[in-house]
Amino acid sequence: MGSSKSFKEAVKEATGKNLSSKAIIREINLPPEQVIARAKKRIAALAKKRVATKPIDLKATITMVHGNEKIADNKKSFEKMAKVYSKWVIKQTS
Repeated sequence: MGSSKSFKEAVKEATGKNLSSKAIIREINLPPEQVIARAKKRIAALAKKRVATKPIDLKATITMVHGNEKIADNKKSFEKMAKVYSKWVIKQTS
């Protein structure tokens, strides 16, 4: 995979907490109203985020896959990959 950390290690580093079944169960059992309220809060916060003004270079090779299907990669650019992935997600949800 190319990552020097396991998924569990990455979760711990990102959240400061160990990955646990309790946390996952708590999340998937939230009432719909709470999920919707949280989503609206996160969407509102997006308006405050800075938009990239120059090409994004993560110094990494990224390939996005769904099962055996290659969806997108960043061989041309991160922006091209993001656009292709966005179109793919919209197609899956429509």
